[in-house]
Amino acid sequence: DKAMPLSNLPLTIHGRIDKAEDVDWYSFRAEAGDTFVFDACANRLYSPLDTFLELHDTEGHLLGSAMEGYDRDPRLIHTFKTAGTYRIQVRDTLYRGGGGFVYRLSLGKLPAITSFFPPGGKRGSQLKVEVNGVNLKDMREFNVDLPASLPDNQPWLVVPPTPNGPALPVPLAGDDNPQANDLFPPGPTPVVLSSLPVTLNGRISRPKEIDNFEFAAQQGKPVSIDVRARGIGSRLDAYLQIFDKAGKELQNSEEQIGRDARMTFTPSTTASFRLQVASLDNHAGPDYYYRIAISPPGAPDFRLSVTPDVVSLGRNQTVALQVTAERKGGFRGPIEVSAAGTPAGVKASKLILGPGQSAGSVTLTGAGNAAFNAAQIQLTGSAMVDGKTQRTQTVIPIANLPRPGEGQVVPRIVGFQAAAVTDAVPLYTLALESEAITLDPGQTVMLKVKTIRKPNDNASNPAIGLTLADLPAGVTAETPAIPEKAGEVTIKLTASKDAKPITQSAQLTGKLGENVQVAPSLLITVKGKS
Repeated sequence: DKAMPLSNLPLTIHGRIDKAEDVDWYSFRAEAGDTFVFDACANRLYSPLDTFLELHDTEGHLLGSAMEGYDRDPRLIHTFKTAGTYRIQVRDTLYRGGGGFVYRLSLGKLPAITSFFPPGGKRGSQLKVEVNGVNLKDMREFNVDLPASLPDNQPWLVVPPTPNGPALPVPLAGDDNPQANDLFPPGPTPVVLSSLPVTLNGRISRPKEIDNFEFAAQQGKPVSIDVRARGIGSRLDAYLQIFDKAGKELQNSEEQIGRDARMTFTPSTTASFRLQVASLDNHAGPDYYYRIAISPPGAPDFRLSVTPDVVSLGRNQTVALQVTAERKGGFRGPIEVSAAGTPAGVKASKLILGPGQSAGSVTLTGAGNAAFNAAQIQLTGSAMVDGKTQRTQTVIPIANLPRPGEGQVVPRIVGFQAAAVTDAVPLYTLALESEAITLDPGQTVMLKVKTIRKPNDNASNPAIGLTLADLPAGVTAETPAIPEKAGEVTIKLTASKDAKPITQSAQLTGKLGENVQVAPSLLITVKGKS
């Protein structure tokens, strides 16, 4: 009875479920025959809100409701039989709330695509997408240019144009493989794939449907099978099985139930094999689509990600950004990672991942007089992947965010990374006398580590334990603790007599009780003959 009245539809409401048991109500007028779309956006905003929608008439009768799973946002579509005033309710499924429980609710006679196919295509090409939906007039398809710079098989939100204006966004994906689009009828007879790599754009359209594909592989040469379904907005929890010609199961994705499967199949003999794709819960429909990339051993390459997505640091403080490298096609060479766009007064270290190294840290250090400010930062990585080709990659930021409805923290790709300088004073900070050292085989270098302890705080006085990680092969370190109340200590680094030439970043970490701080990354170069 106290619902907020809305007019001049369609529109988008910016709202928040402020506290537990908070329920937001909105009232509006609809005419007979109007088809309204109520589209909630919370999960797409990385909000913890697990949105629940209820549509009522003025007498309180329930006309429809919507909730979602699979990390999706709910959408309610309703055609009104009679003209009148109606109410829509927005709340959390479990009646939770709080400052971060924000949402956007778009409502009115909005054009909305309820199913589309294919879910993606080849990067750098134009994709024709077949659609069904409401308030689209006679629209049945649209064309979109997939950028060559799209992240590999990650959701890219597209706003399709319609005769009634821009539609609500749909997620598409892209990669560089040849594409095969829903050319395979369900059943035991497999569709023969003439060559690899290929990306299969398919869907499980009917309950208990099974799609089968036959591919050839050589003994001892791994084949990568990478599913994208839930990760690009599908409802499908895909279950994969690989069989030999005699029908014997060789491998399945059972251990990856609940997430998009990634499998590596290495055959023990040269032959043809059958890949079977099914819906784990036997459910099906137009939004149970998938993209499956099947690839033989590829060219040397790499992919980089970084976490956390947002960091803050005080003056003189250093924070670490953890970079992870996924190496492909046997690539083991060094990778150099750098950061651009840091806030004024903040210095970023260069990270060099040594041969075969899969993780390391880029550090950000605030100057003693750094202004309190924030900025969006961008990490990039580059490497010589085959001895002659320089490959540069944008580092993908990953955030650890609560999954709506569960509270379970899960990693999710986000759109940007940011850093801020604040007035917080850490318990202590760490600095190095030099942030780059060079060693000959058999040589020892002494390096001072300095600390600034928080003034007038006895908790900062105890000894600070030190650990130096990610050392190059053949280099060892002696890292005594910084004594109680002391301001520095000297650590010792030694290269063995047979140490091979290498340049690699190492990370010094301090621990005082449960308080952990880091020093700027240390770039270590070992000279000598290979």
